[in-house]
Amino acid sequence: KNPYAAKWGGMHDEKSCLRLKKENYEWNTVDVNFGPGKTHHKSLAHFWNDWYGEYFYKNFTSHDGDTTAPFPRLIIRFEDIIFFPREVTEKVCKCAGGVLGHRQDDKDVVHGKFHYVVRSAK
Repeated sequence: KNPYAAKWGGMHDEKSCLRLKKENYEWNTVDVNFGPGKTHHKSLAHFWNDWYGEYFYKNFTSHDGDTTAPFPRLIIRFEDIIFFPREVTEKVCKCAGGVLGHRQDDKDVVHGKFHYVVRSAK
């Protein structure tokens, strides 16, 4: 098992949850060693905002300087799809206004059962 590239105060304390701020109300800073460089962030939440911001806003700035993404985006951790495929799919489907079901022409699926497709979607 490889260690995390991100390090923060209290990360190995199994008895406490992640603290964005320390007891003195200062940010619980995060240092990330990734590749040849090191980045510093105010907290783990700031780190994830910076990290996913690269995907979310990259290469988009409107003529008035706004960096709001031009269309809705949903980012889901790969681990969540791998380890909790049904739960994640159900929540995303419900949130987007859909209903989890199956296509009538999909002969590999028993009606009412969740089916994780591993073959090509094409």
